[in-house]
Amino acid sequence: ATVTEASGLGAVGASILAIVHWLQTNKRQQGKVDYAAIFREGWQSCIDAFSLTGSIVGILIGATCFAFILRELGGDKLIQYGLESLPFGPFGVVAIVLGIIFFLGFFLDWIEITIIVLPLVLATIGKADFQFIDPALYERQESFLAARTLANTIWFCVLMAVCLQTSFLTPPVGFAIFYLKSVAPREVTLLDIYKGVIPFVLIQLFGLVLVFFFGQYLVLWLPQYIYGR
Repeated sequence: ATVTEASGLGAVGASILAIVHWLQTNKRQQGKVDYAAIFREGWQSCIDAFSLTGSIVGILIGATCFAFILRELGGDKLIQYGLESLPFGPFGVVAIVLGIIFFLGFFLDWIEITIIVLPLVLATIGKADFQFIDPALYERQESFLAARTLANTIWFCVLMAVCLQTSFLTPPVGFAIFYLKSVAPREVTLLDIYKGVIPFVLIQLFGLVLVFFFGQYLVLWLPQYIYGR
């Protein structure tokens, strides 16, 4: 099943469970089922879902238009040239890009960051020489460059995902912090949550460092096994 099919099936299952739970709860409280209330709450849920979906589609359209205009005006080439001209080497360029992504994660959702930033930096990082590709990966690729681009892309995307997840846990605008505050008891303050996420942020940063320096063993061994053998 595709991701869309699986998510659709999950949404249907969740809707059925919600309806059954509502029927049982409403019947116990009132002795009868209030179908009008079910319809009102169901309609409000549909409106919320449509609003969220519309906002995501709007972000996708805006980000796509922005990326298209930037490419047509040569902005992507300018960014690639700027990254390649930095005197820090390939790993230094990746560290700078991850720092920018980490900062953007304070204020933007992962969808905007992924759609806008990833296409701009992936071309430069994909062809960089990080010297951690096993020769077994070359067997099913057209060339050495194709194998290196594949490995670099997988490694950087995992790095980017871990970096984004870490930035969502950090103040001042960590999205995950506000998600947690919305479901936490009233006596739990934002300061309590800030203090509570510190160990998790440190763990994620430690994992990010491990993936950065040991990507050959932590990220690429399975793709190398699949594509190489």
